[in-house]
Amino acid sequence: MAFNPVPGEFEIPPDEPQPVVAMVKWFFDHYEDPAEHLPYESAEGGYQWIYGGPYSPDLELQSQFEETNDIAHIERAIAIVTSFGGWEWVKIADVNKADEETRA
Repeated sequence: MAFNPVPGEFEIPPDEPQPVVAMVKWFFDHYEDPAEHLPYESAEGGYQWIYGGPYSPDLELQSQFEETNDIAHIERAIAIVTSFGGWEWVKIADVNKADEETRA
């Protein structure tokens, strides 16, 4: 069965190596599309990174996995993530922390 980070929108082919699937799952567990939570101001140059970031899949995946995974697998995971949502992402933990502080 293919991994589907966003039902109905994207699937990782079922023949991808397990390390690639694991890295993509890890990325989508920790980062999301900025359109989900960030204000967008075209006059100001796009997304307003009020929670930190932007975070790049290549930097985040390499720093997380370069010690334990083959660079070819990391590059494949980067290609999959960027094909889904580009090069700029927001960290989910930053958004959640800001939401908790707002409610407090």
